Amino acid sequence: MGVFVSVLSSIGPAKEASKIAPTEALALGSLERKVKIRLKHLNVAGFGLLILSFLFALQKPIRQKPIFGFLSALLILVGVALLIPTLVLLLNRLLSPLLFFFGAEGKLAGRYLHDSMVRTVVTIAALMTALSMLISISIMILSFRKTIDLWVEQSINGDVFIFPGSYSITGYSALLPLEVSRELPLLPGVKAVDSFRALEVEYRGQPALIAAVDGQVFLNMKVIRFTAGDPKAILRQFAAGRSVLVTESFSLRHQVKAGDRIRLDTPQGEKELLVSGVFYDYSSDWGMVLMEKRLFQSLWNDETIHSAGIYLMEGTSVEAFKEAIREKYSKPYRLFLASHRELRNEILRIFDQTFAITYSLELIAIIIAILGIINSLNALIIERQRDIGILRAIGGFRRQVEKIVLIEAGMIGFFSHILGLLCGSILSVLLIYVIHKQSFGWTIQFSFPLVNLIESWLIVMITSVGAGFIPARRAAKINAVESLRME
Repeated sequence: MGVFVSVLSSIGPAKEASKIAPTEALALGSLERKVKIRLKHLNVAGFGLLILSFLFALQKPIRQKPIFGFLSALLILVGVALLIPTLVLLLNRLLSPLLFFFGAEGKLAGRYLHDSMVRTVVTIAALMTALSMLISISIMILSFRKTIDLWVEQSINGDVFIFPGSYSITGYSALLPLEVSRELPLLPGVKAVDSFRALEVEYRGQPALIAAVDGQVFLNMKVIRFTAGDPKAILRQFAAGRSVLVTESFSLRHQVKAGDRIRLDTPQGEKELLVSGVFYDYSSDWGMVLMEKRLFQSLWNDETIHSAGIYLMEGTSVEAFKEAIREKYSKPYRLFLASHRELRNEILRIFDQTFAITYSLELIAIIIAILGIINSLNALIIERQRDIGILRAIGGFRRQVEKIVLIEAGMIGFFSHILGLLCGSILSVLLIYVIHKQSFGWTIQFSFPLVNLIESWLIVMITSVGAGFIPARRAAKINAVESLRME
């Protein structure tokens, strides 16, 4: 793929170079005029691709795969890239009053950036692409993390959680001993027990979960977020055993909504059950059917549970209760205990560990783009030897030449980050509300990482100016006499 893209990208420059006359090759202005003539065509193509990407984003997934979503993301990147020449000219014009603070060097840097659009646009596009991917994924990850944190706080809100020791290895085949599950509600200091039992089943040829919980605990002690409807009314019907709940992922995967009826295969035969609500859940992308434990026991004749969340009475010490459980049950049954805080921290630790490699890969892309700034500025300095020679001949100092190049490098980084923020924000909306939702069936609450974006802006500005240091030193060392003699 790399070889193919490299050869493909060289076709245009190769044809352009072969048609340029020797005298025309010495005049950079003719090449710039061709780019300016094509701006209108680039703008039309760019806006056309963005409109097409919006239409693709509205399409349904193919076999639970967001094919059109991925195509939409590609079109957004290409569409914004085609608009970069116009956007850079606009940003350069808006920034020009601020360049006054940098003196004549700032004005010259702005003019040089304007006149060398051919090379700088490609550099800005490369850095913008890397930044837009980093920004979009950062927004998605932070939004997902905050959504998971909110879900844990609201839905998994017992004081102490108890699991079989083999739960993390064998999953839903690990069960709490009946003796333990029956005695938990009778233990001193226990206010309520939120039991959980799940079965891995097939629904319409796809894997799914059927889970049993205590309806009264859900009604009185939990905060369940539904996609629509009155939560209390839905939970009262559910707690009475007259209906079931389904997760958002199940709803999207099987096109089931509140008020529909679903058919489940049970040991008592096929049963038709009313769905009273669709709730947000992030424990499984398979999708889950949640039913009251008495209804589950009547259909499956099974009283066992996988785990339990224990609500303690006011004034009961969590650590003292955990120690009492360990002394009574841990040795004979090898149980695992965790407080709400410990469980929440472990969930978020696993989440952060899962996405840590993503940031590393994106930072590598930014480093490569920064190297492009060095390459681009070096090429521009070779072309500007005459201009630099004239500046030096009329009294320009070496430090002033360095300053011009460094300001230009900073402007490249600044424009790249602005455009990356624009493109990345659009991509993040696509990732959260289209690609991620179609892939997993989860709705993520959008959150804008302002602090992270300020940090990324500072990093980009520092690295961009740093990347311009080597070309700046090279420009400052150009011999004025030799460069003018060439002319």
